[in-house]
Amino acid sequence: MGNVTIVALLIVFLLSKQLPMRFLAVPIAIIQAYGLYLAFAVALFSTIGSLYFSEVLYLPPCDLCWYQRALMYPQTIILFIAAVKRDLSVKQYVTALSTLGIVIGVYNYLLQVFPDMAASCGIDSVSCSTVSGYYFGYITIPVMSITGFVFILFFALMASNKKLPKEVTNHGFK
Repeated sequence: MGNVTIVALLIVFLLSKQLPMRFLAVPIAIIQAYGLYLAFAVALFSTIGSLYFSEVLYLPPCDLCWYQRALMYPQTIILFIAAVKRDLSVKQYVTALSTLGIVIGVYNYLLQVFPDMAASCGIDSVSCSTVSGYYFGYITIPVMSITGFVFILFFALMASNKKLPKEVTNHGFK
């Protein structure tokens, strides 16, 4: 679902230069008003998901998975505090952590797609090229991580201290 949404957002972004996108005013206003809360929700869901894979399904994380966790877990706390305080200065921290997480996730996924690249990975632990399962034919745990980081980055960067416009609150959104 997240990957489909990312593709849809990219298409809308590309089309927005050619077509008027007035129908996007309400979703954009909601994302701007609640962006930090949405980013927090993604970070929390990603953290719980990674713990589910390791503690419930007993899938041991590889070294690169540990690095991605080290970049994801603090964002849950940071974004919660920032959302409650409406502190937009968190954007610089979230940008750094999420961008690095995306880079590591992409590298991890490449190791899974091209396992011959992983000759030195996983000497003392699970190999970073190990695939614990494919969902929908291409989604692995690193792809889930990348998706989470992309959404956190998107929501955090879109966040603003703007209140919802009256036309949005008059339609039942509060």
